[in-house]
Amino acid sequence: MDLQELADDVSEYVGFPVTAADVRRLCAALAADPDFWSFAPRARMPLRAAGSVVARLEAAGLVSLEGTQARLTAAGRTAFEDLGIGPLPAPECEACRGTGVLPDRFLPDRAVRFYTIAASRPAPAAEYDQVHLLPEDVWRRVAFMAGRGDLSGLDLLVLGDDDLLSVAAALTGLPRRVVVLELDRRLVDFINTVAREEGLPLTAEQADLRDPLPLEIAGRFDTFHTDPPEALSGLLLFIGRGIAGLKGPGSAGYFGITHLEGSVSKWYRLERALLEEYRVAVTDILPAFSRYQTWDYLLADLHRPPFDRLARPRGSWYNSDFVRIEQISDRFGPEVDATDIYFDTEGLVDT
Repeated sequence: MDLQELADDVSEYVGFPVTAADVRRLCAALAADPDFWSFAPRARMPLRAAGSVVARLEAAGLVSLEGTQARLTAAGRTAFEDLGIGPLPAPECEACRGTGVLPDRFLPDRAVRFYTIAASRPAPAAEYDQVHLLPEDVWRRVAFMAGRGDLSGLDLLVLGDDDLLSVAAALTGLPRRVVVLELDRRLVDFINTVAREEGLPLTAEQADLRDPLPLEIAGRFDTFHTDPPEALSGLLLFIGRGIAGLKGPGSAGYFGITHLEGSVSKWYRLERALLEEYRVAVTDILPAFSRYQTWDYLLADLHRPPFDRLARPRGSWYNSDFVRIEQISDRFGPEVDATDIYFDTEGLVDT
């Protein structure tokens, strides 16, 4: 098995760069746990590319597929041994999943109240690319933001909020005010109803982030949070709108981003734009910090091998890194082409 040859073949097939190091890491993750929905996220590469590697390993007689399992054959074990590929270690803390944050230690009574509210939120809508964070991981994000000093006595802007992070943050009693800009009318009404019933300093407004921020929003907030679409244009649009909402140097922003829909090449382009064009510093990148609920439509557009035969996952497998940025100047980035902010070649869609 030639790792570089395999990487080049997959790169040409999926339409974005895949390296020999990506393939080696995927193989090591597979050697540690044959369940595809466990080892693919650990490989930290786009899911379509991970699937394409597995399909080629199967075609070469190195793995056999059954259910959710991709098990090494005798030939596969020999090939891995020849390349020095062993099981990928998992040294992370089991208590916090390697995140460094135990959410239930942060205002536990308020956490329980949030979990109750989140249980009745509107179902995710595919048209808005919505996939819900697990409620405990929403609380984990809020706990981290609070620990960085980015909530207490400050104004928080939330751009898109099917996860209800605005509600979680407001329930802590820390922010001075929380404002949500959300396209989905169902969520706007739900959040405003919760705010009234709970007596929270929280308001939600219907807005399309493809339009510039309203004057009463731009430059008025200390902190923003967003979980943007994974296309590069979507990432830059949502994060850019968040930065436009900040007061100035020292203000902070938070967003989620995945490896399951983003190659290192996409990460590089995003980080370069943030550093050079938007003038922010990346202060924290927390790997696999947040997990998402599994919804059928999330994988509905993946039909090519091995997804045509792999059984669908039963638990939470889709995760994202959590990133903190800090503004260092009043400069704003350029406008983004928002023609298609939801999908690109690295997403969960066969193209």
